[in-house]
Order: sequence, then C-alpha cells, then structure tokens
Amino acid sequence: MLDTGPLTTDVIGSVKRGEPSPLCLAMQAGLVRGYAAHHVWAEVPRVLAKRAGQARVSFEELERLWWDEYVPLIRVVDCAGLPTTRQSRVLAGRDDSDTNTLLLAGLIAPVVVIAEDRDIVSSGLAYEQWTHFYEVARAIDAGKRHLTSAALLASLGGHGAAAAGRGVVRLMASPVGKGAVALTMLALAVAAVRWGPDLRASWRRGDASRKELMTEFGVHVTAFLQRLERAEGVWKDAERGEPGTSVTHRVATVLASAEAPMTRTELVAALDMTDFRRGMDQLGHVLFAAPAFVQVTGYRWQLGRDGVDFGLSAGRVRQG
Repeated sequence: MLDTGPLTTDVIGSVKRGEPSPLCLAMQAGLVRGYAAHHVWAEVPRVLAKRAGQARVSFEELERLWWDEYVPLIRVVDCAGLPTTRQSRVLAGRDDSDTNTLLLAGLIAPVVVIAEDRDIVSSGLAYEQWTHFYEVARAIDAGKRHLTSAALLASLGGHGAAAAGRGVVRLMASPVGKGAVALTMLALAVAAVRWGPDLRASWRRGDASRKELMTEFGVHVTAFLQRLERAEGVWKDAERGEPGTSVTHRVATVLASAEAPMTRTELVAALDMTDFRRGMDQLGHVLFAAPAFVQVTGYRWQLGRDGVDFGLSAGRVRQG
C-alpha cells in the first residue's frame, strides 16, 4: 500500500536521478502490486506542485512521470463504505484526511504500508523504515541480472536441473519468489533465442570450459538466493495488521493477490464456501455494496481500479 509522502519522494527522486526507482521497477516487473486509497490519486499531483520548487525540478516533468509511469501501475481503491478498524476510528477523531489509508490497510491486512505521515505511522500499521523496501527491490533487480546469465548456462543441457528445481519450489512459496521465477523463465527464453548457440559452442569445447561455466552458474544462483532471503526478511518484517474474518475482508484479500480478475464462481471456490448458492448470494451483496470492488469485464471482479482508467485529463479536471 502506497501513501502520498513516499510516492512524491519517489517521483522526485526518479526525476533527479534520471532513471526509474526500485519501487517503480518492482511494480513494472510484477514483483509487487501497488494499492492506494482514492484520495492519494488526487493528492500526489498537488503535493508535487508544492515540492517542485524546493526540490529544484520541473513540476511539468514530475507530473508527466507520475501520470505516465506510476499511475498505470497502481490500483486505486475507493474506500467509501469499507469496514472501520480501531486505528481508523482513532484517526478519524483527530484528522480524517488519512483515514482511507487505514481503512484499506485493514481491509487487506496483513499488508506492507509504505507511509511517512505521523498519524499513519503512529497507528502501528505502517512500516516505520519504509525506505528499506528499496533493499527488496534492489535485491530482486540485482538477482534478475544474475539469473539472466545463470539461465543461459542452465539452457546448455539440463545440468544443475535438480538444484534449480529445488530452488524453484522454495521460491514459489513467496510472492517475491514467484516474480523471481517468472523473470528466470523469461531470461531462459531469451537466452535460447539470442545467445544459446554461442554458449553451446563454448560448452562443447571440453571439460575445462564446462567446469568454468557451471562454476559461474553456481555463483550466480547462490548470490541470487542470498539476496532473495535478505529481501524476504525485510518484506516479512514490514507486513502489518491482522486479517479480517468477514466475507468482505476475505474477498478483498483474495482479489488483492489474484493474478487476474475473478468471477463469483471462482471466488466461491477460493473462499471454500460449501453452500454454492448461498455463497453466490453473499458475494453478490458484498461485491455490489462497496465501490472498492470493481467489475472490469463481463462477470469478473478485482480490488480497485487500474489507475490508468482515470487518465491525465480527468486528473487535471478534478484538480481544477
């Protein structure tokens, strides 16, 4: 979950460096899915306008990067009518401007909340050292580079397949790992098409070349697994909140991590609802009652609206 402060800091940093941030790269690669309460979508451009002068960067460049690179990657969730939590009720009594962030955090807990607002941090739901998230993204990005060359070597004839298989099983147990495995498969496919023949020629030169290549393979895989373990440690430490037990909470949690929008029938199965008809009725009530749930195509639902759906022109009109 992403709040205004870290997002604006990230956008400004990307413009200053002239390259995408680890956060943006992680979302682009599908390693993480960013969610934000609907007020953040409108709030970020206003804060960027205020911070542009102090940061000595062009607001137009900041705004363009926000709408073109970040917004399409973030699911924006309308938090109207969501179940309240103890933290959201406490915050509402002091300053309700950030209540939506806590409502959304409570809906899909446990979740990593990247925020720096004092009220949100004091709730205990936000990760205090949110910049540590960059360690996760950098680790995966570095691992991706290692795996590219490792995948080339793995394509030379199945050597190391058993070890790779064990690694895949362990990696697939975590969301970060799933992304890493996907990147590995992509690298392997690219390897077979572009560089496979040259490396296969090296492989055929003899035992010395093979030993050298497999040593390099082991180094790359070991380095990546070590980076991944450290990254997973940071990620697990950052997760906050207790999962809700209501149907609304359970539906939101399933949709939040789903690979694609789901039908009610698929949700009934995912939630292990034994009475199909009653389950379908319950889901119909829940899905249509809260605007957080969006019907995207036909009978398929997802949590939140893809940010790109709002569009740059709509954003400028609403900021008025």
